[in-house]
Amino acid sequence: MATTWCDMPGDILISILSRLPVKSLVRFRCVCKSWHALFSDPNFMDIHLNQTCANNKEGYVLIHHQERDEDKLSIHCDETFVEHTVLELPFNRSYRSFAVEGYCRGLLCLSCPLILPSPIYLWNPAIRKLKALPCSLSPFFKMYIAFGFVPQINDYRVLKFRYDVSSYGLGLKVPSEVEIYSLSTNSWKVIQNVVPYMIRSCCCPQDSVVNGVVHWVARMTMVHNTSLFILSFDMDREVFGEIKLPECSREDIVLEKAAMVDSLSLFVCSQVGDKKRLVVWVMKEYGVAESWIKQFTFDWPVYLLSPFLGFMKNGEVVLRDRNGELVLCDPRAQQVKKIQIRGVGYIDIFYYVESLVLLNEGN
Repeated sequence: MATTWCDMPGDILISILSRLPVKSLVRFRCVCKSWHALFSDPNFMDIHLNQTCANNKEGYVLIHHQERDEDKLSIHCDETFVEHTVLELPFNRSYRSFAVEGYCRGLLCLSCPLILPSPIYLWNPAIRKLKALPCSLSPFFKMYIAFGFVPQINDYRVLKFRYDVSSYGLGLKVPSEVEIYSLSTNSWKVIQNVVPYMIRSCCCPQDSVVNGVVHWVARMTMVHNTSLFILSFDMDREVFGEIKLPECSREDIVLEKAAMVDSLSLFVCSQVGDKKRLVVWVMKEYGVAESWIKQFTFDWPVYLLSPFLGFMKNGEVVLRDRNGELVLCDPRAQQVKKIQIRGVGYIDIFYYVESLVLLNEGN
C-alpha cells in the first residue's frame, strides 16, 4: 500500500520539507493544519534557514541604492553581480526615500528618516510580510538604529540611540539614551545607566553585529582620553563592553562582520604616497584582543573613494569609484574590476538568503 505524507515519520517529513524554497512552503501551508502549524514553528524556521544556507550553491547579495531620485532594492548574483530581481517595495509611493538600518536572516530593518516620528519596519521580502514596530518611548529624537538576531534567546532586536546634538560637529556622537525593541514581546524598553562614550559617526556599518552584539569605533568623552577602541553592546545581556583595537593606523577605521564566519573584521584605511592603503584585520577569537591578525594589505588608486562597501565570500572587497560605480578589488591578486552598478549618494550591500521569519507576523 502506498505511503501518504501523513504516514511518513516526522523527522523524514521535516528533512524533506525544509529543503523546499520559501515560496513553495507558503503555498503548502493550506495543504493541512499540521503543515500550517509546522511552517509557523520557530524551530522549523531555523531548520529551513540552516538548510537554505548549507545547500545554496548560488549566493545572492541585496543592494540598496538610489536611482532616478528614488530608492531601489535589488537582488544580484554574488559572483557576477548580474541583477536577479528588483524588489517591489512595501511602502506607499510617498515614501520615496528610506534607510536600510540592517539585514539579518532574511529580514530587513527599514526606517523613513524624512518622516517624523520616523517609522521603523521589519520586512521579509521573500514572503512579503511587513511589520510596523510600535512607537518607541521617545519617537522624535535623532537616532542611530542597529538591528540583529540574538541566538541565545532566539529573538530579533532593534537598538535605538538618542544623541547629544552638541557633539555632532566633532564627528562623534554621544548617546544620552538607549532603547531596545524585542520582536518576541513586540515592545520597547529604556536601557538605564548609559555609559558616556563617543561613537564615530562614520563607523556604523549595518554588518557590525556578531552573535547578537553590536560594535562601533568609539572613545571616552573625557577630553584628555582620545584613544579609540571598539565599543560593544550585548543585546541579550543589555550591557556595554570594550574591545581593544590592534596596533594599527587610526586614520580611517570601519568595522565589519567577517564573511562566512562569526568574527569581527576591521578595515583600516590610510594614505601612502599617491595611493590609499587598506589593511584588513580579523579577530580570530571573539573578545580576545591578542587574537587580532592582519588578513591582507591592499593598495588602491586614488580614484577609488570609499574604504569599503562590502566584504565578499571569496575575499574580494567592494569599493566605489569617483563616478559612483562599484568595483571589486582582489587583495591577493592586487587587481580591480568594475561591476557596472552605479549608486548616487549611498550604497548598502548585504548577503541575502530567503527565510520564513515573520510568517506569523505583520501584513
